[in-house]
Amino acid sequence: MEDFGDIPIGLTPFDEWMSWLFMVQYRVGFLKLTDMGSLDRDHWQQYYDDGYSPEDAFEEDLTCYGD
Repeated sequence: MEDFGDIPIGLTPFDEWMSWLFMVQYRVGFLKLTDMGSLDRDHWQQYYDDGYSPEDAFEEDLTCYGD
């Protein structure tokens, strides 16, 4: 196997968190399956850094925009 230097191989904890966030949004009908990969990572990074669960981050984000 080749050495890819500083390119991470596998999922980071944030990647796993984003996957759960997508599943939460899909489960409630907010996103379609074809939207996989469409979430803005930079937008959600602050919620992750602040220790929100994917469910709590989604709910908090909805209240911020008044949805």
